Amino acid sequence: MIAHLIIEKYLDQRILEIEKIMTKYNFSKNRPNMLWIDDEKVGIAQAKLIRDHFSLKPFEGSSSAAVIIQADSMTQEAQNSLLKTIEELKEENLIILGSSSETSLVPPIVSRCFLIYPQTSQSSQKLKFQEDINQLKQMNIESRFVFIEKLNDKESFLNELEYFFQQSLQKSPDQSSQKDNIHFLEKILEAQKWAQQNVNIRAVLEYLMLEMP
Repeated sequence: MIAHLIIEKYLDQRILEIEKIMTKYNFSKNRPNMLWIDDEKVGIAQAKLIRDHFSLKPFEGSSSAAVIIQADSMTQEAQNSLLKTIEELKEENLIILGSSSETSLVPPIVSRCFLIYPQTSQSSQKLKFQEDINQLKQMNIESRFVFIEKLNDKESFLNELEYFFQQSLQKSPDQSSQKDNIHFLEKILEAQKWAQQNVNIRAVLEYLMLEMP
């Protein structure tokens, strides 16, 4: 099962969303095969605890789950350790992370998670560029650059680009396609950081057009 990442500023709302997901997959906080981490600071010790948790046979049923409600407090070392656990996560197991922002986590973790935005879910909004992105995948570089040059709402397009490839990751069973999508998602997440640092967004998007699978 793919890991879930909830992006929610308010901790109480974040916990409510985590509990919804747990219920969806028949987990509860008090089950012995559930590891719930609510520490304000998450370091390598907690990351190793999660790894060990999944290495053990579940006390009941056939699946285990782990939750970190403040994943944005994870140290770099802890994130690197958790990344390996996420990459090796078995189909029957579940990891749920909660964070105030996706930029608090390293791109390889974010790119391997199913992202959920409880307050402003993109899936409930009208998406303008999904068909355009589908067509861009078939275009040559020159045509992609022309599209970016004429694009008015570049910021929204960048956000939808991330959403499109997140959804593609969930839908594609092909390992090769998943690898390509994960790699490109990491590029998108890095590009979003550049855009937040006032790097010219047209240049950011042109870079992504060069990298798009």
